[in-house]
Amino acid sequence: MKSIFIFLIIALVSADVSVNGAWVGKLYQIKGKLELLSSKLDEIDDQKRHIYDKLDHAQLDLENALPEAKTEISEKIIEMRGQIAVLEMKKSRIKSVLKTIMNKVPEHYRRMMIRQTKLESKFDEVDSIISQTSSLKTNKKLVKKAVKRALKGF
Repeated sequence: MKSIFIFLIIALVSADVSVNGAWVGKLYQIKGKLELLSSKLDEIDDQKRHIYDKLDHAQLDLENALPEAKTEISEKIIEMRGQIAVLEMKKSRIKSVLKTIMNKVPEHYRRMMIRQTKLESKFDEVDSIISQTSSLKTNKKLVKKAVKRALKGF
């Protein structure tokens, strides 16, 4: 009887370990994806900084250029602003992918992964809180009625 009980306990413990092992593998895969996306965001930020530097120099050149060269410089400025807009779109797309990945992970592991991958500056938890609260819809009429009732008491 004791041997059956011990065998049953060993079976339960080994099953528990196998379940937790599957989660750990998934978490490492998700962490790898987060690190890849983080490096992509860093690359985009570097490209944006480089374009902003070129844009600053082009604007200084535009102020000091001859009238014949101003059209060419202004076209380059417009092109650089377009490049910045494209990079911003890529960055927002990557951030949305980051948020969808992070929403699939439990809260405890999410915070741990954000700390480990150093995404605090890129994945601001305040942004996620704001987006969660902005998604909640309130009835404006109910809010107005509640405010009026509260003000009548004063």
